[in-house]
Amino acid sequence: MGIVYNSIIYIAIISLISLLGKLISPVFYFIFLFPTIKFILCNQHKKVQKIIFLFFSNLAFFAIFFYWFIDIYGVFKFFTVCIFYAFVFLFPFFIFFKNRIPYYICSIIFMSAWIVIEYTIIHTDFLPPFVILGNTLHPLIMIIQFYEYTGVFGGTLWILLVNCMFFNVIAKQGRQYSLMIVCISIIFPVGLSKNLLNKYKNLTLKKINVGALHLNNKSNSLNDINELKMILRDIDLNDSTILVFPENAITNKLNICDLSEDIRLFFLSKTLRPYPFSSIIIGADLEKNINIERHPLNYNVGIVINKNGYNVIYKQKFVPFDENIPELIRFFTGQSKYYHTQSGQKYYCNSNENIGVAICYEILYGNYVANQIGENIGLLTLMTKESGLKDNSFAKNQYLGIATIRAIEMRKTIVKSSTKGYTSIIGLTGEILSTVKPSDDTQLIKADVELNHIQTFYTRFGDIIPILSISFLVIILLYNGRKKFID
Repeated sequence: MGIVYNSIIYIAIISLISLLGKLISPVFYFIFLFPTIKFILCNQHKKVQKIIFLFFSNLAFFAIFFYWFIDIYGVFKFFTVCIFYAFVFLFPFFIFFKNRIPYYICSIIFMSAWIVIEYTIIHTDFLPPFVILGNTLHPLIMIIQFYEYTGVFGGTLWILLVNCMFFNVIAKQGRQYSLMIVCISIIFPVGLSKNLLNKYKNLTLKKINVGALHLNNKSNSLNDINELKMILRDIDLNDSTILVFPENAITNKLNICDLSEDIRLFFLSKTLRPYPFSSIIIGADLEKNINIERHPLNYNVGIVINKNGYNVIYKQKFVPFDENIPELIRFFTGQSKYYHTQSGQKYYCNSNENIGVAICYEILYGNYVANQIGENIGLLTLMTKESGLKDNSFAKNQYLGIATIRAIEMRKTIVKSSTKGYTSIIGLTGEILSTVKPSDDTQLIKADVELNHIQTFYTRFGDIIPILSISFLVIILLYNGRKKFID
């Protein structure tokens, strides 16, 4: 009974710390591993007991981490996701079972394995990429400015490193070196972030006028031409305005061959004629007829309207099962995709300035946004709908927080237009320059924002930390295999 009682106490502490990290401040995530490490390092517990404890402690952590899934995906999917993550994240902890390996080496292997699992999960089509620990730090934009070098995985590494080394300080094992590592791991990222914050606040860059439409009507769309006219009537356009409309603002499917004949697109084009250096980006459902015998292919797109006519930019990342069936499932079941995609540029040229276009779910993938969009642009527009998040305020806050992380990673202003979420303009440092709540009435927010063509380290080189983690684990495995072979 003693082991069961201790397990319950430890899991309760883990749950409390996780809850504080969710509701009070993400700073608590810097100590959330203390009870777990303490339990599995205790020699009095058997290996099977440790594994069972790890599973349930992970389950408690991820149940709190993803509690908002219940409202969106339902109870069954919520528990399926939590059980899956609880099982998968067992494996990094197994290294602590090796008593002969020094704690510092165990910690490095543990952190590498955790990061590799996060990296693997976000490159699958099955689960939303919300699992990354580094995303939890989005409320602390003042101290995560270093993400422009490391990306969001730098935040994961930071959290894990402080957890492992600070525990060692408290456990009084190699206290001096661990304390030194903890101090450096706190002071260096915070100091670097402060310097970067001052640098970008004092940077003088070219500015451009942007606007984002927050759409909140009965249909959550602009299919009615009269409503579109009413909205544009109150908008003050000028020669440098970039106006962003939400994802799927036009929901009755447009045929790609008939764009010029659509009355709404024609009206938007006509409105822009006096302003040759302005553009409008509007989300729409598009269909393409391949032949008479087959159903038309559906596309989720952004349509750019400017003096050059119409430019279609295709969405390339989709919500698993809601917008697209994962390829492995399609292989076994024969189910077809709901949305298709098409390769092509994810940006367009407006008055000699390249403007990036991201559509909803794409913004969750840092490496994709940085490499496919960020390296060629001075500003990023983001069209979202967020109806899938329902009325869950936490989910919408987290989605906005991830968008602020993308702004920091690439050092690009992000102009976010939404129907059911926050409509916001985000500055280079992740600061919210202007925002509208999801429940607010239809309105336009505008601001003069900075264009930044400088590529960050992250934009140029992508996710270096996961690649280094994979390389390290491969070297460890090869070394261990060679050693066993020789022995």
